[in-house]
Amino acid sequence: MEAKPKILAGTLYCCNICKTKPDQLSHHKSHLTTQKHIFKKKCFEQCINTSFFNIYNFHQCKDDTSLCKKNKIEEFEKDTGLKFIHGNKMCHDAIRDWHYSKDALLDEEFPNTIIPLETSFETKEGYENSVKHIIEVNETVTIINEENNKNEENNKNEENNKNEENKKLPFINKKIINLINEIKSDIENYDMNFFINMAVEEQEPYVIALIMYKLNYKNICLKKIDHKIIHNKMNKIMKYNDNCWIYKDTINNDNSMNIRNNLRSTISKNISPILEKKIKEYTETSNEYMALTKIINKLKLTMFKNEVMKVAEYIFTTDTL
Repeated sequence: MEAKPKILAGTLYCCNICKTKPDQLSHHKSHLTTQKHIFKKKCFEQCINTSFFNIYNFHQCKDDTSLCKKNKIEEFEKDTGLKFIHGNKMCHDAIRDWHYSKDALLDEEFPNTIIPLETSFETKEGYENSVKHIIEVNETVTIINEENNKNEENNKNEENNKNEENKKLPFINKKIINLINEIKSDIENYDMNFFINMAVEEQEPYVIALIMYKLNYKNICLKKIDHKIIHNKMNKIMKYNDNCWIYKDTINNDNSMNIRNNLRSTISKNISPILEKKIKEYTETSNEYMALTKIINKLKLTMFKNEVMKVAEYIFTTDTL
């Protein structure tokens, strides 16, 4: 008789956008492809943008209060179709009510939305990344009953980690993933010349991500953080997992998104200069010179940097400090 798969009791795979709570991951993944979810997701994104407009506008114009007010009035007139007249009490009351309604819209339409701590509205890129992260966190919330046997949970996590490796890096084959793991486990014994030679051989994002790890592994990591909540239906303490960029052995005053952005900036600030210095050792007709020229030019491309950061998220992830 074929053995039935063991189900971890009390585990729910929630879509916090649509409020679905299937107990099987396959059902949750199917839900994410439905037209209902896609439509609600677009509504959710619009509510996020609406509710956080005032915060974003404040950061964009924090050194120019007149510009902040101007942007706010323009957004008010665009939303309501009303003309704002300074000094008119009805207009000031209307813009006040509009302001409050925008701030409260997300909470009213999507109550109990999870807002990660590592949100940043100080730059356009930070704002866009934060909106994307809020959607991702709420789209898939894995809630696990705290009373479940800890060993079962650990075994399940180990199995999931192995199965998820290829899913996290779909553009990299298993051989490369094994190479990344091998180098990461013994990173102290690899010098920069080793990685430069790798870059000469292969002008790929994973090589740059490994160089990034070599330069920053002592200071930065991507840590899995457990958040606890009260699950109303089961009336028990539950938790969901989130990943957070943190500084090691340092008080983390920066939020996760800022740390990630700072790490990304090292591609241009630190890695490119290393390669540009190395290329001077070769003649312009050599294979090494042409290979390094190719990778240096790639480092200027936003799409290539995005691919580097995808691999970096995998490499920098740790469960312990």
